[in-house]
Amino acid sequence: MPKFNPYIALGEPQNIASVAGNNGTTVTATDLFKKLPVRRNYILKGNRKNDDLKKIEHLVRSFGIVVSDLRISLYHNNKMIFIKPAAQTMIDSIRKTVDIPAESFEHIKSSIGNAVIDLWMPKAVEPMNDMPLPSEDHGNYKVYLFMNRRPVSDKKIEKSVKKYLLLAASQKQGVKQLCGIICIETAKDEIDVNLDPNKNTVFL
Repeated sequence: MPKFNPYIALGEPQNIASVAGNNGTTVTATDLFKKLPVRRNYILKGNRKNDDLKKIEHLVRSFGIVVSDLRISLYHNNKMIFIKPAAQTMIDSIRKTVDIPAESFEHIKSSIGNAVIDLWMPKAVEPMNDMPLPSEDHGNYKVYLFMNRRPVSDKKIEKSVKKYLLLAASQKQGVKQLCGIICIETAKDEIDVNLDPNKNTVFL
């Protein structure tokens, strides 16, 4: 089926042509900061390039989780970093995004005031007293937090979940990665998303 492949320049489509493609919308972003020396110099310092790429990957995975029927992928320098096919249910979406078996999660649903909270956490097992508690996660234990289906960040919530994940890791021998997913649904007027320019921090 033919698709249109417009090139956008200064907000206007240019060089529109028909190409073969899959159903849906494909967005490709390249050379975002090529003409901004300040941003280019910033990204070249230290480990910032890798850190920014990890943040982008976390955001892409977040959208992959919260939008079940979304097929999404991430490429960097023509190398595929992550791909998630469309899913039918939330738990299936989680499984396909984080590559952890669905049976490893326990779903907890709770209501506090006007908020409805859904949590997907590693299932509790009998403690292994001879297994040491990890002191660092080394990036293996992820927290995905959503507020009204918006990927957000909250240091207090993430710190609490990380502590549980470290404890769970000490009980699950041979498990290399764990994650916790928290979805909070509440009234729009109870959330302020204008705390920072990126709008990934919210105030309840």
